Amino acid sequence: MAATNGTQAPVLTLMVGGPGSGKSTVVRRLYADATVVDMDAIKATHPEYDPKNPGAVHAWSQQVAIRQAFRLISEAQSFVFDSTGTNVERLMTFIAAAHATGMKVEAVLVTCSIQTALRRNALRARTVPDELVIEKHAMVSAAWASVHALADRALVVENEDAPAA
Repeated sequence: MAATNGTQAPVLTLMVGGPGSGKSTVVRRLYADATVVDMDAIKATHPEYDPKNPGAVHAWSQQVAIRQAFRLISEAQSFVFDSTGTNVERLMTFIAAAHATGMKVEAVLVTCSIQTALRRNALRARTVPDELVIEKHAMVSAAWASVHALADRALVVENEDAPAA
């Protein structure tokens, strides 16, 4: 991720991948020192958060994450946006705003089989319904096609063998 020291453009890194694909694990591995906007981490700060029903505070965490992302973009600060990436309209808005402030955009697709994603989802404390895992995984290819076409750099990380986050 580029520094904001005047010699390199700041970078907005957009994570794309279904639930259980290992996006958070990849973020920790590749972007350990980065500022990260992560809806799952935001959810955990809500007083009514239940890891067995994270959907109950999803709308709230989504709004907090969007505000954080736009603040960082307006300040032209490098950061990672960790979400499934399936809300293409939102990501396209982030990309346009980032480019308007002189930021570069990096898109990172994290892949694994649906069987691996379902297994990881079942093993972690924060679970989402299997139907949602399947639905989001089915949406990732179309989202990736749109997002990576607008990015300045694209990276695909095959994450089949990595443990659950």
